[in-house]
Amino acid sequence: MRRRRRCSIRVAVASRRGYFWAVARDDRPWSGKDPPAIAYAYAPGRGAVHALKLLDAYRGVVQCDGYAAYKTIAAKAPDGRIVLAFCWAHLRRRFFDHAKGDAPIAREALERIAALYGIEKTIRGMSADERCRVRQEKSKPLVMASGPGSSNNWPASRASPRSPRSSATA
Repeated sequence: MRRRRRCSIRVAVASRRGYFWAVARDDRPWSGKDPPAIAYAYAPGRGAVHALKLLDAYRGVVQCDGYAAYKTIAAKAPDGRIVLAFCWAHLRRRFFDHAKGDAPIAREALERIAALYGIEKTIRGMSADERCRVRQEKSKPLVMASGPGSSNNWPASRASPRSPRSSATA
């Protein structure tokens, strides 16, 4: 009895790392009439050159995380046609990590961010002009407060060298 010999062929295939860039739109919370959409585009890398190609004719706001390539995109876009809006969640995460220890400033930042989230929740669905008006009105106390506990009790040593507070105490 003859035995059949099994033959296996192995093919070595080179692999490359690539990235999918996602471009999304959903203006429903801001009374937008267009339906939400998302488009994916493959690129062999993650550098700014790929995003610039993807956003070649785009003019407007790009909401993004803190990845450095986005700053390059905004800087290289002609006529300042791309404006960056950084993601609160990524910034907030840094304050959250610091607030675990003894960091009153980080805890204060988290409280203010939570208050800003609360404002955004109340204005969802309003027109752009109305949202802007309410945002300016309600966020002013949060922005104007200058120290932990929303009181003006920052020590002069924490003030910047150019601020009137530090020059008045010198």
